[in-house]
Amino acid sequence: MKAYIHQGFLDYLLKQDAKKYQGLVSQVQEEGAPSAEGYQMDREDWEDLQVDYGLKECRGVGDVVAKVIKRVTGIKPCTSCTERRRKWNKK
Repeated sequence: MKAYIHQGFLDYLLKQDAKKYQGLVSQVQEEGAPSAEGYQMDREDWEDLQVDYGLKECRGVGDVVAKVIKRVTGIKPCTSCTERRRKWNKK
């Protein structure tokens, strides 16, 4: 499934806290496909970004592990790590 992210929402986030949400906005712009008034991207990728940037609560152990690793090492999860994270969240 695809998620539609409106450009107005991204602008709103940048007005609220540009430092905090700049990474989220740039990832949506890079990974998302441009559409009429925003971007479309995979729903699971969008939900992961929301958890990473504090817009949504953690869904499970996979999200907690990903947050800890990102904060301690500063490394973003790779594709296989993201898949593992989704499996752990389902348990």
